[in-house]
Amino acid sequence: MTSDLKFALRTLRKNPAVTVVAVLTLALGIGVNATMYSCLNALLLRPFPYREPDRLVALRDDNPTKGINGAWVSYPNFAEWRASSRSLIGLMAFAGNSFNLAAKDGVPEQVDGAQITWDTFQLLGVQPVLGRNFRIEEDRPGAERVAMLAYELWQRRFDGDRGVLGKTISLSGDAYTVVGVMPPDFGFPNRSALWVPLALDPVQDRGSHSLNAYARLKPGVTIEQAHADLASISRRLAADFPESNAGWTLSMVTLHEQSGGGDYRSVLYIMMGAVAFVLLIACANVANLLLARATTRSREMAIRAALGAGRGRIIRQLLVESLMIAMLGGAIGALFAVGFLKLVVAGTPSDRPFWMVFAIDRDTLLYTLALCLTTGILFGLAPAIQASSGALHESLKEGGRSGGSGAGRQRLRNGLVIVEVALSLVLLVGAGLMVQSFLKIQDVDPGFDRSNVLTMRVSLAGKQYDSVSARAGFYKQVLARTSALPGVQQAAMINNAPLSGSTNSSDFEIDGHPFPVGRSPTAAVRSVSASYLQALRIPLRKGRLFAEHEAWDSSRVTVINETMASRFWPGADPIGRRIAFNGDTSANKWYTIIGVVGDVHVRRLTSPPDNDWYLPYSAMPRRTMTILVKTAADPAALTAAVRDAVRAVDANMPVFSVRTMQATYESSMWDRRLYGWMFAAFGSIALVLAAVGLYSVIAYMVAQRTREIGVRMALGARRVDVVRLVLNRGLVLTGAGLVIGGIAAFAVMRTLKGLLFGVSSAEPLTFIGVAALLGTVAIVASVVPARRASAVDPAIALRNE
Repeated sequence: MTSDLKFALRTLRKNPAVTVVAVLTLALGIGVNATMYSCLNALLLRPFPYREPDRLVALRDDNPTKGINGAWVSYPNFAEWRASSRSLIGLMAFAGNSFNLAAKDGVPEQVDGAQITWDTFQLLGVQPVLGRNFRIEEDRPGAERVAMLAYELWQRRFDGDRGVLGKTISLSGDAYTVVGVMPPDFGFPNRSALWVPLALDPVQDRGSHSLNAYARLKPGVTIEQAHADLASISRRLAADFPESNAGWTLSMVTLHEQSGGGDYRSVLYIMMGAVAFVLLIACANVANLLLARATTRSREMAIRAALGAGRGRIIRQLLVESLMIAMLGGAIGALFAVGFLKLVVAGTPSDRPFWMVFAIDRDTLLYTLALCLTTGILFGLAPAIQASSGALHESLKEGGRSGGSGAGRQRLRNGLVIVEVALSLVLLVGAGLMVQSFLKIQDVDPGFDRSNVLTMRVSLAGKQYDSVSARAGFYKQVLARTSALPGVQQAAMINNAPLSGSTNSSDFEIDGHPFPVGRSPTAAVRSVSASYLQALRIPLRKGRLFAEHEAWDSSRVTVINETMASRFWPGADPIGRRIAFNGDTSANKWYTIIGVVGDVHVRRLTSPPDNDWYLPYSAMPRRTMTILVKTAADPAALTAAVRDAVRAVDANMPVFSVRTMQATYESSMWDRRLYGWMFAAFGSIALVLAAVGLYSVIAYMVAQRTREIGVRMALGARRVDVVRLVLNRGLVLTGAGLVIGGIAAFAVMRTLKGLLFGVSSAEPLTFIGVAALLGTVAIVASVVPARRASAVDPAIALRNE
């Protein structure tokens, strides 16, 4: 083997051009495969950083009647499950929250955190590196306030001081005692910087689905058995509390499914299939190169055989050379993968969960090594078998007579080119459909004017904002100060900005139109200032908008969107009709509809509009609101001024999530943009490789048929005849690849249906356009060899051998 390795290295050094092309071709194929495997590993394969994560499950509430899947759970129901379950070691509940952390330098900071049940970290199997976990008595209403810090926050804000235990910190105006510090790079559930006990009262609104819940299965208990156990409890609760629980069912899923793994899975598998196509094209290219080189080494192989080398010995020698090329390609491909992965990560949101780590780690390197070994054998086996065939002396006869490479070998090379063209067509059709889909999404009217709008979040913390009047007074002053800033056209606010992905939904009832128990419709409730609809230029379709005073007093008026109006008052005028929150028993519960406005995409551009129910801020005085500032010029330039306006009202109030509405709009499409970009990259690589493969086959054919071409020209063939001969060969190979690829693409594109928007997976223009592109590339790739063939001097050609 040592001798084989040394000889392989000398052989590769003797043919630097072939070696470089082969290595770089494989590096591209292996690089994109390693990149996609790293993504697959980060999202689906790498286990969660908890103890026995496969024994952890997520609990979700579904309501098929209302079309709700995967909703959070209510705390009273959770308490019943925890008390009555026989199949679980324990259940934990948690809710994301943000806290205003008083800074040591006087500048407040908003940090993301979570409220958790006392035993959450014990059930996860993660222990603090400093201090202790929460205790059961601390997870009760009215208990002493305690907190645990993330390692990174402890280092950054408290200089890693071990004396932080027992110290008091101010969170949202309340004093908390620090009792523990969690390990580095731990941010459960996503990127929490601190944790406090949930401390909820089980006797609360059972219809409020506001918590995430996980459970740990007992040893030997399957997820199906645990689901049956909790489902029986849920059925009992539905019978006991029909007003809140009727129509709701419990579902139980793995943590990867809960975190979006179900959505990622199909995309990742499609992408893995795409990069596998790229690698196959690269292997076909390298196999063609080795087949061409094998022709020039026929005499060498014949001499080896004559000296007693068996076929297996010759195949081993050639496979060692192939594996060396593959290993070199893998090494460079791993470097490519580092760069490719940086581009992929740059196209994803920065607020990824703490456990979602994209890296070229040990698992990815082992996968790359396995890929190198597999591809080395894959592209090297056919040339090795051809070169070591028992008819080597016949090949020499063929070569001596015509300079050909043998009919069998030529058929194999042609077949590889056809495969390259077919795979390239599949990838390019996929890229075309994904790019068209992204462009279609960009054509969707979001329903509002996103230009020159700055947004930022404010969360009113502390007892001084417990009253509605205090909260309304704060926001009223902030809007007044912001509106007075130079360059500001309008200032407004809403609880959740459009395309932010967040929404607050509630069941409602219609005056004079009762709904069956458990079948009340749902609407997304928007708490807004009077200026909000005008600031975002949301069109008024009917009636009027809010008056300024109605945002701050107790006016019982509301505005709805077109979707809600058409669903519940089809063909009728909803102005003057009354709606109320379902279950509200107060005498003054009804809100009178005064206007109908255009639909706005709040969640995603690809999601249909919700039933939007706009309420004046006084009707739903949220602590956390989004401030929007419509400006005459660049809105980002006013960030500091708006921040100062907020601090002028309350110096201890931080602002966070500062971004322009344009940035929010672009962020809402990050996944479709990334998919389109990646497919386009894969398709482009495939196109280049296919062009190189086609060029190499045609150029090699011309070189091998130089004498024949000379004879043809000596007998009167014109240059145009020779060009036509060569071009026909390229077009025949391309045509065969297009036919096979078209059939394959039609079948494969069905898997993209879930990723496409506004585009059919069988879009004929895309298929035709890609076929035309590949045909053009084939002509271009054949032109240079064709021109070279037509320039052959018959006299020189006839003396060639």
